[in-house]
Amino acid sequence: MSKQHQQRVINLQGAYNFRDMGGYATQEGKKTKWGIIYRADELCRLSEEDLEILKDLNIKTIIDFRALEEAVKSPDQKPVTLIKNFNLPIVFGSMDSLMKSIELTGEKLMMQINSSAIEEAQEQYTEFFKIISDPSNLPLIFHCAGGKDRTGIAAALFLSLLGVDRETIYKDYLLSAELIQKKYLGLMEKNPKLAPGFTVKKDYLKAAFDTMENKYSGVESYLLNQLGVDFQLVKSIYTE
Repeated sequence: MSKQHQQRVINLQGAYNFRDMGGYATQEGKKTKWGIIYRADELCRLSEEDLEILKDLNIKTIIDFRALEEAVKSPDQKPVTLIKNFNLPIVFGSMDSLMKSIELTGEKLMMQINSSAIEEAQEQYTEFFKIISDPSNLPLIFHCAGGKDRTGIAAALFLSLLGVDRETIYKDYLLSAELIQKKYLGLMEKNPKLAPGFTVKKDYLKAAFDTMENKYSGVESYLLNQLGVDFQLVKSIYTE
């Protein structure tokens, strides 16, 4: 991996939360590899310059966690290098009812959403790990709308599997709050009650980890027994 690509945040004109998952230390004394797996928010507003950047990154696969209606309404802009596109929709009810619930319960709802994903999106996360376990699919982007909730959990599961410590995983998760602030500023100014739904807080992700601890004997057991992940294979692909 060339030095110029060893950076966490990749600045794009049409996306706010595009990040390389490389460079994180693992508890086995290794590091996650740069330049092969990226997390992002929606890719529907990418400019020609952005698409050139994705072309330079040689992106071959996109995994989209958005609901089908989201993906159809705001389709991904795709680089010419793209070979495969997977839609693994994770849906938490209608957007209208979600917005009303956020207005009423705010942070509690966001914690519930993250907890629910652990139980209700096992099929999608199982498929996610199957796709990223095939080296022919790399380099790869996985994303949703904001790149913070559905994508945030996928990233946390991925980094946990590789042996990245929990505090570093929280830091990676919380970086979304900083990066997507501009994206949702107008919406939050119009309706401050919606603010909890357009950011991330440590408690949101902690709710997901707590669910794995309480219902599935921990994250490793969840990854192994619920999602069927091949730990050694994934580690061999993504760490060095």
